[in-house]
Amino acid sequence: MFKRITAALAPLLLVPGLALATCNGQDLRSSLSAQDRAAVAKTMANVPFAEGNHWLAKQGERTIHLIGTVHISSDRLDPITQNLQPVIAGADVLLLESTPDKIAQMQDHLARDPKLTFITEGPTLIDRLPAGDWEILSQKAKEAGIPSWVAAKMRPWFLATALSLPACLRADPNIEHGLDKRLAAAAKAADVPTASLEDPLDVIRMLDRDPLEEQLRQMRPYIALIGGGEDGEDGIATMLAAYFDERVAEYLEISRTEFLTGSTTPPAEAEKIWTELMARLLKERNTAWIPVIEAHEGNSIVVAVGALHLPGEFGLLNLLSDAGYTIERAAF
Repeated sequence: MFKRITAALAPLLLVPGLALATCNGQDLRSSLSAQDRAAVAKTMANVPFAEGNHWLAKQGERTIHLIGTVHISSDRLDPITQNLQPVIAGADVLLLESTPDKIAQMQDHLARDPKLTFITEGPTLIDRLPAGDWEILSQKAKEAGIPSWVAAKMRPWFLATALSLPACLRADPNIEHGLDKRLAAAAKAADVPTASLEDPLDVIRMLDRDPLEEQLRQMRPYIALIGGGEDGEDGIATMLAAYFDERVAEYLEISRTEFLTGSTTPPAEAEKIWTELMARLLKERNTAWIPVIEAHEGNSIVVAVGALHLPGEFGLLNLLSDAGYTIERAAF
């Protein structure tokens, strides 16, 4: 389901912006039928580097540690962080999707120039959406603490992201402390420099690339789902369980299947929306990161990025393998 997907993909893919409170959802993998479980296993057999959250890419004297992170906090990250501290301490540089400084610069830019997140001219969502759709969005915005007049001015991608997070993630006022933040702190303590793989503003521009009307078309299945009251907690629970099992590609396949079979959107359109979303969030960004990684000097580099960036045909591991690196799994 689109709400479930967006809520659970954000912690694995996007710039950090949320904290983990108490979510009481269930791991959806446990309720799969034998037939569905077999179908997922068959697909996973053809996914490059489908399992694992820590890998080594070696070429000559150079070793790149690739660590799959989650951008939300959990006590289960404590021993993982401790295990990875020697890796960080021995690195020449830690590469993150975006460093805290870059994220702060992005937030400052958006505060000064809200055109990427708000409709600054022309009709608001009230006039762009059918009355029934706006009523659903307005009610959900109020439940999320967003005044309806503010929601009406939010660009569709921004409002969808804000409303897709279940209440259990919105409730915690504490700053997020996922694995990326923890590793950044370990690097600072060890006097290891950090650098960004991308400008977070470019991610925002990517999400806002389509015209408003196209963004609204893509929101249609999402509006129908939140109108049904889905809270997304099962998606978060499943994502976290798959992450700590080091099997996030399995979770992504389950989400894809649910989206294609459970959406009220025609199958061909649903497939198009999914494919385009994954191309932007994964393929485009991963492909752009490879030359950035290779340009950094040093024989010991750590790349810590959302876990879904590692597996798959256009995952970082497969792209580095194609570039001549030897890939081997490491302890997590």
